[in-house]
Amino acid sequence: MSEAADALSKLEQSGEPETAKEVQAIKKREDALKPLID
Repeated sequence: MSEAADALSKLEQSGEPETAKEVQAIKKREDALKPLID
C-alpha cells in the first residue's frame, strides 16, 4: 500500500498530476490493494 500512497501524496504535493495515465495507474493499483487493506 505504501507505494500507491507514496505516489498519491507526491501527486498531491505537486498540485497537479504528471500525466492522466499515471493517475489512472495509481488508481488501478489502489483499487487492487483496497481488498487487502479492508
